[in-house]
Amino acid sequence: MQSTSELTRRLADLIRARNATTFYLNGPPGSGKSHLLNELATQLPADNPRSLALGPYSVSRGEVNSLQEHIVRDCRDAGFLDGSSLLQPGLDLASTWQWLAENAHVPDGQTFLVLVDLIEGNPLISAPVSSLFSNARYLEGAWSDYKVRIHHMFAGYWDQPALENYYREINTSFPYTVGYNYATWSGLCQEEMVALLSQARPREGYSIHGRLLFELTGGHPAAAMEILESVAPGDLNLPALLTSTYRAAENGATGQSLLGVWCQLPDKARDVLQKLILNGHIEARVPHSTIDQLLTAGIVRLDQVGTEAYLSFRSWYAELLVRLHTEALEIASDQTQKIRLAELMPSVSELSIEAYRLINDIENAARNFVTVQLCLQHTGEGHILKDKHKKYDNQTGGFEDAFQRAQEWRDRRADGGLAVGLNPLLAYCSTRDLAGLIEEIGAKMDSEAWQRIARAIRGLADIRDAVMHNQIVDDLALQQLYALQGDIYQALSQPD
Repeated sequence: MQSTSELTRRLADLIRARNATTFYLNGPPGSGKSHLLNELATQLPADNPRSLALGPYSVSRGEVNSLQEHIVRDCRDAGFLDGSSLLQPGLDLASTWQWLAENAHVPDGQTFLVLVDLIEGNPLISAPVSSLFSNARYLEGAWSDYKVRIHHMFAGYWDQPALENYYREINTSFPYTVGYNYATWSGLCQEEMVALLSQARPREGYSIHGRLLFELTGGHPAAAMEILESVAPGDLNLPALLTSTYRAAENGATGQSLLGVWCQLPDKARDVLQKLILNGHIEARVPHSTIDQLLTAGIVRLDQVGTEAYLSFRSWYAELLVRLHTEALEIASDQTQKIRLAELMPSVSELSIEAYRLINDIENAARNFVTVQLCLQHTGEGHILKDKHKKYDNQTGGFEDAFQRAQEWRDRRADGGLAVGLNPLLAYCSTRDLAGLIEEIGAKMDSEAWQRIARAIRGLADIRDAVMHNQIVDDLALQQLYALQGDIYQALSQPD
């Protein structure tokens, strides 16, 4: 997924490369294209000296011919045209620019940046729009005024494969080249979503919640704002976000707008959605045109797993939209009706990833502390874990120490084919054994801080088990981990 800054750099390079260029941005309704155009209207002139941004113009597909009037009006307002110069009625886009070249007073090196927002969500391209695209393509080859640069950018949502078929049928040159002056826009990147959250909820929005919101929506800004608006002030947490995401998918305005265009997808594309409902992932061996339609609509993502590519739902929000509205999408069946939505795992991992990162840091710090302390206390032969943290074994009727338990765990891992030699033996102490060792060391050091940490690490085991079993942990678990991490760092830096 490309960010706004990456797209700006790409456009700036394209503008500088030629005297007349056009760029096409295709993405689903609500994905932030209108906001992006407003950003580009500010950023592109800053990157291109002597440039004027015209627009963004919000143009419906039935009124694309009004674009020429907007361009001429703004050129006149900018002082490039006399009031007596009147545009001839009926001129197309290319002819309008030729007329401007003859009648406008434009300094050498001037660049015009025309930003057009095709605001209707119908994926089918109309004849006026295809004519507009072709006009822009023609202008690229016909523009002869090398003192003036013209750049058009069209943003909207259309069926890319259907457009290709349309141009083949009318035997006309296609207006753009995928990968060069055409891109799909699916929404904000993770960093931009975090920034959006901090603006919308400045007093309670944290980075982790922005990353969660990005994962829940796939970066779709309109869906993200709708979700945030229904979360009560002071209640920004994972349970509230999940509940709000469900409500937004069930009857939110953004979801209805997306469904309006998804329902117009071809039968083959909707067949893929039905398979995803049942399987979650399918091999990307369906026609490329079908994949393109689903990607552009913002429903799926393409994952590379080994040498094989797979299609999956783009986000939990997109998955909920499809699952909750199978009848509207005409993909309902006896099988899809049997699936209990409440039993499915939401597709979110950001909290678990953050929890694992904290657990990894906490356990490494704790194990290294134990290692150092045991080494300092060690006076006899054998491993530093021998005779430490003994526990009664009901099966053997005797006491086992941490050394024996760690050895047994390591041996089981070795039998499972893991490279156990990469780790010291202390790595095979369980979290509860680690807590016991710290408790013993804390008692010997007469340190209340480390004994308190030992109790907290013993409680950490439950969070660790939940994360390792892919169970969803909430914000409270993270707060416990952050607090424990802080306590350990403080104890290590200021030993009793």
